[in-house]
Parts: sequence; C-alpha cells; structure tokens
Amino acid sequence: MAQVTVKGLKALENMQDQAKDIVSNELEDYFTEMSNDAINMASHGVWSGAYVKSFSFKANNSSSRGRRIDGANWRFPKKTGSQADVEEGRSLLLGDVKAAFADKDQTFENQSYTLRNDSNHAVFVEHGTLSHAGPKGPYANGGYRIFARLRSRYG
Repeated sequence: MAQVTVKGLKALENMQDQAKDIVSNELEDYFTEMSNDAINMASHGVWSGAYVKSFSFKANNSSSRGRRIDGANWRFPKKTGSQADVEEGRSLLLGDVKAAFADKDQTFENQSYTLRNDSNHAVFVEHGTLSHAGPKGPYANGGYRIFARLRSRYG
C-alpha cells in the first residue's frame, strides 16, 4: 500500500494565506487606481486646494477626512491652490488605501469600502451651480461629476 497523510493541513493554511494575499493585493490595486483617477479628475479645477485634500478612503464606511476652505463664505478673489495641494491630497488618499489593506485577514471581514470627499463645497464641485450662488472658482455649470464618473468606471 502507498499513501500520503497530511496532518494539521499546513498546506491548506498556506494556500489560504496565499489566496488572502492575492485578493487583498488585487483590491488594493483596484482602489489605488480609483483613488488616482479621483485625484486626477479633481486636479483640473483646484482653486483653494481644500477639495483635493478632502478625499478619504475607509473600510466599513467609517469616519472621513474633511478640509475646510479658508474663509467663512468660500469666496476668493483669486486662486490659492497649487500642484503641491494635489500631491498632498494624493499622498493622504493613497495612505488611506494602504492602511485599509494593511491587515490582510481584515480584508475578508470588511463589508464595504468608501471613497468620499467631505469638503464643505463638495456638492458645488460635483453638481455645479447654474445660479452662480456657490463659491467663486472654476466650477463648471453642470459640475465636474467626479463621483458620477467614478461610479461609471468602477461601479
């Protein structure tokens, strides 16, 4: 008679760990790409820098990051944001994505992942304003539709 007996199923545990790593890495790559798209879309209309730095990514819909524009009523006579604001926002957001996937075991416990922007003028950036009642800046009348485009691409 010839046989092989596997005790403790160490081989199965190793395969499960490898599967967790693969799935977690694929999800992290997917959300990194989505996050870069969000920052790239937002970077075309940087006015104060607050919006592009207010993106956050969290597992299980937990708390988020919100930046406020300097000034009580969001109105600026001139642009104050810069490419440095874009890169700071990208760094913050990609740090959130990395943190969400730091614990590979937790990946399978999470029920949702949320990309959001909690700046105080996010609605104006997304939807625009036809009445020009919103903040000054490079807002298209119909808005930039960043989240609508992300939903379309990433579902």
